[in-house]
Amino acid sequence: MTYHPRGALPITLDPVLRAVGFALWQTQDTENALVHHLVLVHEFPAGGAIAEVEAAFEEASKQPLGRLLSRLRVHDHASQALVSRLGPFLGDRNWLVHRSRLTNRADLYHVDRTEAFLARLTAIADAALGLSKAIQASTETHLETRGVSKAYIDAKAEEIRRAWVEA
Repeated sequence: MTYHPRGALPITLDPVLRAVGFALWQTQDTENALVHHLVLVHEFPAGGAIAEVEAAFEEASKQPLGRLLSRLRVHDHASQALVSRLGPFLGDRNWLVHRSRLTNRADLYHVDRTEAFLARLTAIADAALGLSKAIQASTETHLETRGVSKAYIDAKAEEIRRAWVEA
């Protein structure tokens, strides 16, 4: 283990902060996908008023992943595959958001521990992306069973993407 005396960091903070930020953003995307999944698949009947659905999105988007996961678990027809993946991810998300700096700040003074820290952050970001894709696929499949066409779903996704890019 390489130690850097007098408090000098072995690396600049830039790669660490980028990795933390990216993992956090990926985690937020997962939470957002789960909000939409809960509302569209489990909590709102087909044919509901747009204003009511948007209000449900707004309310659910204020909740953290743990509460969203609890809401998903109460549905008998909830995807057990999603629940089983979200459970372990919740621990990683909570570590990232609440404890990563406190529990791993000393890692920045040791090259090998910094690399392990960065690897954990990358694994969290990758897991979040995989979960987001799985949640979105499950939501799309459900919507298609309700008669929403794949073309319509894709057009709405493109509309959202364009709004983000042009904002």
